[in-house]
Amino acid sequence: MTSDRLIAPLEIAIEVLAARGRDHGDCVELHERISQLWSAYLQTVVEPHQVAALMALLKIARSEFNAANEDNFVDLAGYGAIYAELLKIDRRTGPSARKTHLRDTESPESEEQL
Repeated sequence: MTSDRLIAPLEIAIEVLAARGRDHGDCVELHERISQLWSAYLQTVVEPHQVAALMALLKIARSEFNAANEDNFVDLAGYGAIYAELLKIDRRTGPSARKTHLRDTESPESEEQL
């Protein structure tokens, strides 16, 4: 596979992200709002970066059904970029930060709070 074929979906993803920003607003604010709604509906905390990860998984599932639909791969690249941005904004919510946080809070008192 040539590098041009690999780069083309990424270039399209950049254009799509810009268009979605115009249509739906800032992606960070949108994922924060979605996380609030999903958290309320699921009655468990869903972080903004998890919204992006779950949307990426949706695109992966759809691509397994129809690999010919290039839009899924373009959107997957976009959600990957959003995921990375959300982790940069608040590193406290990232997967590695959670492991560190859990180790720091392991004590009899914190176990009672869980």
